[in-house]
Order: sequence, then structure tokens, then C-alpha cells
Amino acid sequence: MIRVVSFDIDDTLYDFQSASRRALGFVLQRVRDALGPAADGMDREEMIADLIAQAASMPNPCVDLPELRRRSFLRTLRRYGSEDAALAAELNHVYLEHRFETIQPFDDAREVLSRLARHYTLCAVSNGEQDLGQLGLDDLFSFVALPRDAGVDKPDPRIFRVAMARASCGPREFVHVGDSETSDVLGAKAAGAYAVWFNPNKCSALAPTRADAEIRTLADLPGVIRGLDGLGGGAGASS
Repeated sequence: MIRVVSFDIDDTLYDFQSASRRALGFVLQRVRDALGPAADGMDREEMIADLIAQAASMPNPCVDLPELRRRSFLRTLRRYGSEDAALAAELNHVYLEHRFETIQPFDDAREVLSRLARHYTLCAVSNGEQDLGQLGLDDLFSFVALPRDAGVDKPDPRIFRVAMARASCGPREFVHVGDSETSDVLGAKAAGAYAVWFNPNKCSALAPTRADAEIRTLADLPGVIRGLDGLGGGAGASS
């Protein structure tokens, strides 16, 4: 019997990509103020690419996101002739200052979460820096499990096991919902839990997909969870 529903947050409950790109716009302006013409040609896509490259060089980059961003900003600055470590650290603060300014949950998120909270314990398992209060959803969640709590990032199953321990439940009482087939689906399945893939953009699945269910909107989720509860989580169900 499912007792706990866990959520990824970024791009599952709100539009993280837009919020992050907006914050990077302020970072870019600070770099241009500091470096002047030397920063000509720098753009957000370059910063994002450097973040991805830096994350790939670290075993569990999300355990210390400020350090990940500091290193990635310094990587970008070096390409433009700057070794200013203090500026790189400042850019992390600029990013965080604007990161949560305008975030809003997806239109159906609060209604769906409120319905689920009547029957299940809700928690979040996220690789990000989360403020559910600024999303206006903190009253619906019992806790958030982050990489710093487990010492590892998703998809490592240990972060999901931390959440299960905090919720006092077993793997087959736990279902995780997220937009990443790798971090969310494969991670939850490796921990023995159910996994629902939130796939609003109809991305192609891994072959073979490991999700127990796939949804296009959060509004589909209550019915899918009831189905997993009643049928024992038949792999490959969709809605």
C-alpha cells in the first residue's frame, strides 16, 4: 500500500529553467560590469555549458551547489582572461539573490498536491536548492531530502532511502514523481520504489523505459497512484 508520495521540484512543480536563466541574466550583467569589453560575447548558454562540464568533473556536484557554481563561473571567467576567484564567488551570490524571485508553481500543482495530501504523506527528493515557502507549497510537505542529507546526488538510491527512513516507510510504500528519467525514475527504481515519469513535453523514453507510469500533467497523478496502489505497480502504465 502506497503511503508516501515524493516529488522532484525543479521542472516538476515549477519552471526551473526559466527561473535559472533569468537569474543568469543578472550574473551576466555583473560580469560585464566587472570585465567591461573583455566580456563581449559571453552569454548564458556558455555559462550553462560550463556548469554542465564542471558538474561532470565532480562525483556528487549537488552536495555543494555553491561550490559547483563558483567553479563553473570561474571556468567561464578564465575563458575571458580573468582569474578573479572573488568575482566567481560573488556571482554565486548574485545568482542566488535572483534565483527564487519570481517562481510560481505550475497551475495545477497546488490543487493536485492538496488532493494527494489528504491520503498520503508528501515529501520531496531534490538535487536543487529548494524553498517550498516561496512556491507557496511548504504547508503540504512533511520534509525535503537533499544531497547534503545523504552525501550523494540523485540518481544514487541512497538519497531515496534517506527519504524513506524519514517517512518511516518501505520501498513499496513509496512512489517518486519527477521529470528526469535518469535522476528520478532510475534513481527511485534502484531504491526499490515506484517511479512516475512527469513528461509534459513527450520526450522519447529510454529503451526500455523503467517508469511504472508516465504522465503529461500533474492532474493525471492521483489516478495513476491509485492504479499503482491497486494493481501492484505494473511497469509501463501511462496516462
